[in-house]
Amino acid sequence: WSIKKPQTLSVMITGKPLTTGAPAWLTISSAREYTDTLLHQAFAKDTTDIHNAISDIAVRRGSTPLYAGIQAVSPFVNTGKELIDRVQTVREAGAEGVQFYHYGLMPLENLSWIKEALWQNA
Repeated sequence: WSIKKPQTLSVMITGKPLTTGAPAWLTISSAREYTDTLLHQAFAKDTTDIHNAISDIAVRRGSTPLYAGIQAVSPFVNTGKELIDRVQTVREAGAEGVQFYHYGLMPLENLSWIKEALWQNA
């Protein structure tokens, strides 16, 4: 195995390091010092909570790109429209990109939701 091109490192972070989902010692400041991209798992059901979490991190991340991880399965989203709203929410809150969880668990129909959400928010 050989690495032929530069690789990037993404670190999962949270605005509150003592919550689950990120190591308690990892602050946003320390994460951005060593990583190419910050990833916040925006797994809340309420879009206001998602917006608040992403915007809080966005103002503290410096120049490090911020991505949002979004649940694309029930009970977090039950329709394509709900997923479109979530992608729009994280974009407006300051995320440069989005990742979707969990392809192995979602029905195939949800992949079309993802495609539509990305097109609507391009």
